[in-house]
Amino acid sequence: MLTLKDLKGIKPLPALLVAQFLSAFVDNMILFITLAILKGNSYPGYYLPLVQSAFLLSYIVLAPWVGRIADKHSKAKVLILGNIIKSFGILMLIFDVNPVLCYAVVGTGAVVYSPAKYGILPELAEDEGKLLKANSKIESFTILAILCGSVVGGILSDISIMVSLLICLLLYSLSICFNLLIPAKEGDFSITYNRAVREFRNDSLSLLSNPQGLFTLVGTGTFWLASAVLRLIIIAWLPITLASAQIPP
Repeated sequence: MLTLKDLKGIKPLPALLVAQFLSAFVDNMILFITLAILKGNSYPGYYLPLVQSAFLLSYIVLAPWVGRIADKHSKAKVLILGNIIKSFGILMLIFDVNPVLCYAVVGTGAVVYSPAKYGILPELAEDEGKLLKANSKIESFTILAILCGSVVGGILSDISIMVSLLICLLLYSLSICFNLLIPAKEGDFSITYNRAVREFRNDSLSLLSNPQGLFTLVGTGTFWLASAVLRLIIIAWLPITLASAQIPP
């Protein structure tokens, strides 16, 4: 049996990888649980892309500030804050708040969490070689969590939406426990937020004026745009295809 003493023996980097896996796992469970809620409550068809857009909109709106939050404060504590915000989104779903608003709150937690999970890697890796390996591991854990979370979310929501939401809360809590094993190094308190939007705009323009930066942004943006659209298409296409594939009695 795993005890608190065993958890304390886990090193910070493995703790971060497990915490990231659990957090990303639940992030992807929630989409399919929300889909089941929409279907069960007969929401209009446009609600699914609206829910997904609410999640992604959080990344756009909060982009100028979240990096500063991660650098100003202890990144380990910011990771915990991100999971707490996501957990609040789950509680809203449990209390039957509009799914679009709930998923927007989850997206807010995700965008707060994201810069800290990458920014903390240089603090945990001893050199550039180990930093490169740590970055590849966290990406691998994230992709694995996306695949597994989507499958498990679909299965559990088909069994019981309430049980699946409670499992989400449990896994977020477990992720927070692993975050607590990461040293909480102080951030840079000289960072301010009053010029965040202006500096973010200037940095973005500078990046776009660089040919390599522009190529990277367009390539990455196109990839994530296609993947987001494809995900929604598959979610809409599967029920129709599976139903038509059934053999009539």
